[in-house]
Amino acid sequence: MPGQTIPWEGYTRQHIKLLGAMLSNLHAELTALPLVGYPAVAEQYLKYCQSMQLYFTDPGVKASLNRKLGLNLNPAIFEQAKQLLSASNELKQQQVLHMDFVRSNILFTATKRRHQPTDLLISGVLDFEKTAYGHPLFDIARTLAFLLVDCKYKTATQVRKYFLLSGYQKRGTSQLPHVRIHGAKRNDDLLENLIGQFLMYDFYKFLKHNPYEDLINNDHFLRTCNQLLTRQLIYGNDTIKQS
Repeated sequence: MPGQTIPWEGYTRQHIKLLGAMLSNLHAELTALPLVGYPAVAEQYLKYCQSMQLYFTDPGVKASLNRKLGLNLNPAIFEQAKQLLSASNELKQQQVLHMDFVRSNILFTATKRRHQPTDLLISGVLDFEKTAYGHPLFDIARTLAFLLVDCKYKTATQVRKYFLLSGYQKRGTSQLPHVRIHGAKRNDDLLENLIGQFLMYDFYKFLKHNPYEDLINNDHFLRTCNQLLTRQLIYGNDTIKQS
């Protein structure tokens, strides 16, 4: 298959717009597939929430997280997340999703024509191993969570505009859904809550698979922390905030 992957740092405004448009077009195509034979993405993440809840309520984990990284969190966020995930199962708009629409699975090609701007396009989408069914906002949120962390030369406002509005909504063939689900305390925006859950899951995987002491020098971990701090899903000291 022609094309190549590029590092997140190399993503320009045009790359992000194309990414949004391609996911929108992919969603339009995947609506034709029956849901039979695919796992429910909400059920998968309910299990992940349970695992995270057990991990973060462990006294040793709580103490180490605070002592070594200066971070704390309220485990009640996982109960709220589980309520949201359960409610999302009841939404009418359910379809097959890619669920791994990230940098390593997207191939770009660029053709330079004489006296013409470079013609950039996505030439391939790889790896459908994590395919599941659910509301399309799961797919959108999973990709956006990565973009917000890893496109470090773009602001969050720029990433959202290019990916969601200029890409998915304007250039794609699917409509960008807006869903609010009544949560435990307020009406919650599903997209924003899913972004938070995916970021929290990435945070959890960082902690599970790395010595805490090493993470203070991991740029991806620090940027994930800053996203979670902004959403008040974790609480931390100035060392993390300023990194």
